[in-house]
Amino acid sequence: MLLEQLVTDAQTEEIRKAQGLADSFYHDLDIRGTLQFFVNRYVRPLQQLVDIGTCTAVDCAAGHGWFSFAYVLSGGRRAIAVDMDPVRIMACQQIANVLGVADKMEFIVSPIQSIPLAENSAEIFVSLETLEHVGKGNIQPAMEKICSIASKLVVVTTPNRLFPAVAHDTRLPFIHWLPPTWRRGPAKLCGRAHLDAGNDFLTPWDLSPLKAKFRPVSRCMTFASFQEYQGQYPFYLPYGRRAADRLKQRPHPLLSLYMRAATATLGTRAYWVMPSLASIMVRRDVAQRAPNASLASR
Repeated sequence: MLLEQLVTDAQTEEIRKAQGLADSFYHDLDIRGTLQFFVNRYVRPLQQLVDIGTCTAVDCAAGHGWFSFAYVLSGGRRAIAVDMDPVRIMACQQIANVLGVADKMEFIVSPIQSIPLAENSAEIFVSLETLEHVGKGNIQPAMEKICSIASKLVVVTTPNRLFPAVAHDTRLPFIHWLPPTWRRGPAKLCGRAHLDAGNDFLTPWDLSPLKAKFRPVSRCMTFASFQEYQGQYPFYLPYGRRAADRLKQRPHPLLSLYMRAATATLGTRAYWVMPSLASIMVRRDVAQRAPNASLASR
């Protein structure tokens, strides 16, 4: 996908005016780099498994809709952007109109555990860095909703509570193992109270409700192999307050060695010991044949 041809300079400037972007630390976001990140990290691994031109993808929580846009611009049949924040959904609609993809999208305001979609109504369900925000009591209902809606594939990423430190929080070692209210003191003491969002982080067994219908096929995060994971570098990471920190040139050497060993040892169950519970899962009772190489057959 050549984003330089699909997304013009005029469109990127118009997108930056969307609600939540113009007045935030994302005002200088590299729009093409952001879309390319979602293509490389999520859309291409999906294309190894299914013909996305025949698949509808539910994107929850969509935020400003970057995965949805990357998906339909890459040839995906349709995307359903879901978010519980109506302001973000309005911005998502605005950006979709700028990109000319609104006719291939649907927009729903809803929390993940209450999405008003029927059983097996979408081939793909994508939940990126969402489940840690739903609250402990909503994790099980959210899993059941994902399992119900998706008919072929599920993509999940969320910080792994078992890992000694998580990036989606204070990054203080082991602090996230404490109940949310107990973290505030240590976070304040270390000058990181502003990073404490009170998240309820998931363990690998919290994904168990998905296992009755789906089985993991990716080995290194959302990638088929450690080599594919490493091959994404350098890349633009569309997160973080400082624009200078968004270009990732290479993985941390020690983390890279750890992930290589975990992937080689545990294969499709490597997510149990990864920093993120990131995995692509396919339906157990449906043979997945990819237009190119298949993750499921490796």
